[in-house]
Amino acid sequence: MQANVMEMDLDRGGFHFSLPYTLGGWILWGIGLALGLAGLVISLLLSAMGFLLMAFASPGSLEAELKKMRVGAQPQEVLEAKAREGGTEVTSWWLGMRTITPSNDANDWILPAPGPAVWNNAAPYDEDEGGQPIAEHPHKVGTPQPATISGFGLWALVSGISAIVGMYMLLDAPPEQIETSDPVIFLVLGAVIMLILGVMGFFKNRMNKQMLDTPTSLIRSVAVGYPELVGQVRPVGEGSMSVDVGHASHRRVERVVAYRWTHEVYRCHTVRNDDGSSSEKCNWDEVESQKGELPFILHDGTGGLKIETKTFKRRDWGQQIKRWESNHDNNIGRELFGHIASQLLHGGRIKKHRWTVWALRLGDPVYLLGNTVSRTDAEIDAEGMVRSKQHQLLKVVGEDAPGVRAEIRRGTELSNIGRMRSGIEMVAIPFVIMLGFIGLFALI
Repeated sequence: MQANVMEMDLDRGGFHFSLPYTLGGWILWGIGLALGLAGLVISLLLSAMGFLLMAFASPGSLEAELKKMRVGAQPQEVLEAKAREGGTEVTSWWLGMRTITPSNDANDWILPAPGPAVWNNAAPYDEDEGGQPIAEHPHKVGTPQPATISGFGLWALVSGISAIVGMYMLLDAPPEQIETSDPVIFLVLGAVIMLILGVMGFFKNRMNKQMLDTPTSLIRSVAVGYPELVGQVRPVGEGSMSVDVGHASHRRVERVVAYRWTHEVYRCHTVRNDDGSSSEKCNWDEVESQKGELPFILHDGTGGLKIETKTFKRRDWGQQIKRWESNHDNNIGRELFGHIASQLLHGGRIKKHRWTVWALRLGDPVYLLGNTVSRTDAEIDAEGMVRSKQHQLLKVVGEDAPGVRAEIRRGTELSNIGRMRSGIEMVAIPFVIMLGFIGLFALI
């Protein structure tokens, strides 16, 4: 299966017409197509909304192939175990309690990774048997290159053109058919939204280019500096921890080295409408959150390197690993206090609770770019490091340098770049559409 990845075309070139590969994606894409075609008859502004839906339903240029590769490469027993864990489990219909576990984890391994049974716990910093990099290391599979324009960029551009032409037709209509203020509001709103998306895309693209342009180092030959590393989370020192999400033991997550969880409540208020009637307005409010981390060993098969997780400011643990929902907080004391405090401080009625956790666990894949620094003699002696092996005398901290932004992400380089959008799609297209909206002000 690794040979298939190496034979796969990881350079998507200038254009790749990406299509959805999930049922939900196809449904959203189909709704967008229907709106887009209907808008050609009714209004181009409706088409713009439809084509925008198609854009967000279109995956990255490599996503579908990598999803197929993940399914084909993982052992059947692993796939079956994940299928059993994924989905929604109703634990109490009466109390409205259910557990939601994503069945498709885009940040997980694509190719099989070494399991705990083959880890060298006696000498965790030493190379694995054979000393070869793990199967998904960039030294084996290469660095993918996303398409300059994918389905996302195509439909986003078509959506922008439709919006600009639709606004032009609206502004060019006889004055008695429109209110002059309405088009102005839409123009300003559209230009501001595109500006925000373009600025956000600029910073996101800068991080992506750093990932694409920085060569990945092997841990056994790493030196002091700012290397890019890919490997597997393995325990060091304190090992791992168990996290009780929302302080409840029945929401425990095991084998964790870094985490973040939130507790939200679904709060409803009665509001008075302009016509004198009343209605209920509800939204999710975060009432509590917690995060923590431990150092861990990043192992790429050629050796292990200590990672000081807490020193990284930019961290991304991928999608949530689990969510719990309930009509009530399971801790009666917390429920009563939380409910009364919420009534006094914020008002409204709490109808639901939900707890969501994101985590980095033992065995997970990790991509990082950080500062490799020397360990102290006390650290080296405490862990019994072999002084003749350079990587055992170093550790990684999340310090920036000029032109280098330290970051740590769950997932390998392959899985992270597989979902990447190009700079043209994230920066150029929003700014072009923004200039189109600004140009329409000449018609006002």
